[in-house]
Amino acid sequence: MKGRLLLAGLLVAAVLAGCSGKKEAPAPAAAAAPAPTPVQAQQIQPSDPAQADGTYNIVQQESNAQYTVKETFITQSLNATATGKTSGITGTLVFDKGKIQPAKIAVDVKSLKSDKAKRDETLQTRGLETNKYPTAEFAITGVEGTAPAITGQETAFKLKGDMTVHGVTKPVVWDAKAMVHGDKVMLNATITFKMEQFGIEPPNVLNMIKVEDEVKLDVNLVAKKG
Repeated sequence: MKGRLLLAGLLVAAVLAGCSGKKEAPAPAAAAAPAPTPVQAQQIQPSDPAQADGTYNIVQQESNAQYTVKETFITQSLNATATGKTSGITGTLVFDKGKIQPAKIAVDVKSLKSDKAKRDETLQTRGLETNKYPTAEFAITGVEGTAPAITGQETAFKLKGDMTVHGVTKPVVWDAKAMVHGDKVMLNATITFKMEQFGIEPPNVLNMIKVEDEVKLDVNLVAKKG
């Protein structure tokens, strides 16, 4: 009986000893690694394309002015188109940060040449009367449109100014395009008007060949910075 009591006491002591033992604290969780800071992209601003700036002198050998009119051959009931061209152009183009500024351009209309010498001779005494009015002028006064002339990109705008033809000066507006190429500016301008606006009587040769009143002018200029 005493042996059983001793055994029971030993078991109780063992249980109590196990309950009173200290448990090991769990290892602290590892701190979360901070999120990587994103690398900011370098801000690259595109450089401004080169713009026309300063005074550009017209290069005659690379420029031209051309007229286009319709002719009616009455006896043959035939309509044709006549054109005459000259490189006799002088003057300058002035730009400020790509924007065209006031300037003056002159065209030697007496040097206009077509495919018919007889037509060219007629213009000297009739129509344009180039013997009496050998020069046509255009004074640029401003533009409509804000896009500047820049390298490699054609820019369209309205070119305003005063045109003097046959001794008569009138305000006109041209359809124009310009582009920068190196140290040069290329400009094309076109206008259509009636000769009577400038006091010009359309030539009529013995009622056989009649020139229509409407005329188209095309000017192609190449000007180099000087």
